[in-house]
Amino acid sequence: IDASGATVVAHRDTVTVIDRLGARTDIAMAHFQPISCSIGPDGLVYLVGSTGAAVLLRACTLKGELRWEVPAAIPEMLQPPVVNDDGVVYLVAPGNVIAFQAGKRLWEYPVSSPQPRASAFRDLRLVVADGARVVCLDESGRAVWSYEDKDGESFVTPPVLDPAGRVLVVSEKSLVVI
Repeated sequence: IDASGATVVAHRDTVTVIDRLGARTDIAMAHFQPISCSIGPDGLVYLVGSTGAAVLLRACTLKGELRWEVPAAIPEMLQPPVVNDDGVVYLVAPGNVIAFQAGKRLWEYPVSSPQPRASAFRDLRLVVADGARVVCLDESGRAVWSYEDKDGESFVTPPVLDPAGRVLVVSEKSLVVI
């Protein structure tokens, strides 16, 4: 769901967009089976899907017009694409987080958790829950800061930001405020 209230759902070879008034648009994706999707702050739909031969990341308008696509060789999607205000798209997968923008691969950051979770924030860029560690990545994919849970508990949710600017993440047993 985007800021205007539009909702996007990918199923089989169709992407359905429902605007805030309930008007529905079905977009047929010939030779492309969507796996996961998000609406970015820029109003584009970001789709990860398979052509049968390759996994691709596509950016389309809400009417289905293709803006760009790029190969996205990832073994498994753990969450929908994460998109920041600058149009950087992050794909979170076992073993790594990959950043793309305007059809170009920007960087890749290795993670150790088989189920990392991430969220994009304006000032913090990307914050990743990677097992018992939370790491903040800048626009070039470098770690700016990290936090290690003292008890070694794995974090099980994507990080969120509270109104005071603190990062909150839930471990297996507690809520941690960073």
